[in-house]
Amino acid sequence: MKTKGIKNLAALVAVCVMCSFFTSCSRITKSFQDGQILRVNDEYITDRQAKVFLCVLKEKYETMFGKEAWSEKFGDASLDAYVKEQVQTQLVQLASMQLLAKEKKISLQKKEEKRAEHAADTFWGLFSKEQKKQVGFGKEEVLQLYRQYALADKVYRQLTKSVNKEISDDEARNIDVQVILFKTYTTGEDGSRISLGQEERRAVTDKAYVVWQQAAEGKSFDTLASQFNESDQTEYHIGRGEMDDPAFDEAAFKLSTGEISSLVEGKTGIYIIKCISNYNQVETDANKKAIYEEECAKVLNKEYDAFMKHVEVEVNQKAWDKVSVEQNTDYPAADFVAIYEQTAGE
Repeated sequence: MKTKGIKNLAALVAVCVMCSFFTSCSRITKSFQDGQILRVNDEYITDRQAKVFLCVLKEKYETMFGKEAWSEKFGDASLDAYVKEQVQTQLVQLASMQLLAKEKKISLQKKEEKRAEHAADTFWGLFSKEQKKQVGFGKEEVLQLYRQYALADKVYRQLTKSVNKEISDDEARNIDVQVILFKTYTTGEDGSRISLGQEERRAVTDKAYVVWQQAAEGKSFDTLASQFNESDQTEYHIGRGEMDDPAFDEAAFKLSTGEISSLVEGKTGIYIIKCISNYNQVETDANKKAIYEEECAKVLNKEYDAFMKHVEVEVNQKAWDKVSVEQNTDYPAADFVAIYEQTAGE
C-alpha cells in the first residue's frame, strides 16, 4: 500500500490532538531550551522544524488563493494564524506517532531510511542557494521530518493491516440518477421545516402522480425535471446511504438502467427517480477505496485515542508566538507528501 495512509491519519487525529491534549500555554511545566516550541511527552519540536511545514503551506495557500489571501480572514483568524495552527497539529501528530512506534517496537529498516533520505534530498534540492539562506531551516530538519513521516506511516500501516481490502461491488456500488422532488414541507421564518397538512400533502401527491404518468409514457425526464423539480439539483452520483433517506435509497438501488421508479415517499418529499446507470464503474472504484479508508479510520481511532490518553502536549507559547510565515519571500512549490510518495519503489 502506498503512503497515502498517513494523510488520512493526519485528518483523522487532528481534532483529537488539538482539542484534547494541549496543556495550559501560560504555565510551563517542563523547561524548554532555545528554539524549542512544543513538547510531546519527552519529544521536543523546534522552530526550525515548524518552518519546514510553514514553507510548504505558504506556497500551497498562495497557489490556491494568491498572495492577497494573507490579508483575509479564515473564520475568526488570519491566514497566518490558521496556517500556524495547521503546522502545530502536523508536528504534534508526527511526534505522537514516534512515541506510539516506540511502544509498538516499530522502527525503520535500512531501505526505509534510504527512502526518507532520498525524499529529503529531492525536497531540499528544489531550493536555490539564496532561498536556502532565507528559509530558516536546513536539510537536517527536512531529513528529520521525513524520517518521522516514514515511521508514522509505517505505524499506520501496521495498525490497519488487518482491515479487509476486499470490498464487494454491491457494497460499494455507485449509481447515476435523475430526480424530481415534490416537497412535502414549507419553510418557517426561522428556517425550520414545517410538514404539510394532510390535504396539502394529498394535493402534492396528486401532482406528482400526474408528472410520473407523463414520465412513464415517455415524455423527456429532463423537460419534466426543469418544470417540476423543487430541488436545486436533478442529477446525482450516489452510493448507498449518501442521500440520508432510506426510502430513496431502497428505491434507487433497485432500478435498472433506464428504469423510472414509482412515487417514492421520502423524508422531505415525494420523489420520482430515473436510473441513468445502475453501475458507475469509476465512482464505485473510488467508493471501495473510501469504504476501506473508513474501516481503517475506525481501527486507527480506537488505538490512537487510547494511546493519546497518556500523552501530554505542551506549547512554549512565548517562542511559538515569534514563529511566523515569511509572506514576502518566494519559495518553490515543494509538496512534502507528494515528494515522499514519488519515492515509492525507488
